[in-house]
Amino acid sequence: MIGQALLKNSKYEFTYPTRQELDLTKPESIESFNYKEFDCLILVAGAGMRHGRKFEFEESEVDFGYIDNTIKVNCIGMTMLLKKYLLENKKGHVVLIGSIGVTELTSRNVVYASSKTYLDRMIDLLSNIYTETIFIKINPANVKHRFQNTPAGISPEDIAFLTWQALLKKIKRIDIIE
Repeated sequence: MIGQALLKNSKYEFTYPTRQELDLTKPESIESFNYKEFDCLILVAGAGMRHGRKFEFEESEVDFGYIDNTIKVNCIGMTMLLKKYLLENKKGHVVLIGSIGVTELTSRNVVYASSKTYLDRMIDLLSNIYTETIFIKINPANVKHRFQNTPAGISPEDIAFLTWQALLKKIKRIDIIE
């Protein structure tokens, strides 16, 4: 939903691969994708979020398959994607749409929040190494989604707006708390 909201901005030209073109669970997909001459990479894909459902660590749904997929996409896939992108683009912008769970530490979805914390810290470390690249982190709290019965949360369109503002104004971090 956030990715779709980002694409509605008519001021910028996009290349946005489909899952068939760039699958974060498949190393060969990440390696074969052409990242050259991109001036911005927006990382909005992810796995493991359960959109408003209570998701306790002890639940049977938190099994090997769920943990494996969440880590494979959010940690391994994103790391390899960033590595390949930064090898081919020595300067530009990298935007991570993360989660307020990296600072609030109240999420009951422990595996998902931990994977987002991994990405958040990795962006901090990479910003010290790739000094010609501008790294931006957008960390929203509860995002409105189609599975939600209440109007609570921030809309994907508001997150997209804040992302574009952060890029324009070179704001390095925005934490969006409800």
